Amino acid sequence: GHWQIIKHRANGLLNAGGYYDALLGFLGETVARGFVSPPQHALLQVSTDPAQLLDAIGKAAPRATAPDDYGRI
Repeated sequence: GHWQIIKHRANGLLNAGGYYDALLGFLGETVARGFVSPPQHALLQVSTDPAQLLDAIGKAAPRATAPDDYGRI
């Protein structure tokens, strides 16, 4: 499912104007309550700058545990 993609691959959110602040707060709470591990949460990169976000995703990608096979989506 889609959650498998999120929790095992590097992902990014372009948080323009704080649009995703509430979602990020929720995701932080899922870590605090033990539903998502800190290493999984660390795969989600967040920035307000597109270039920084792409760079951060590139740096996080080697920590991802899923193969880069998007054909199974």
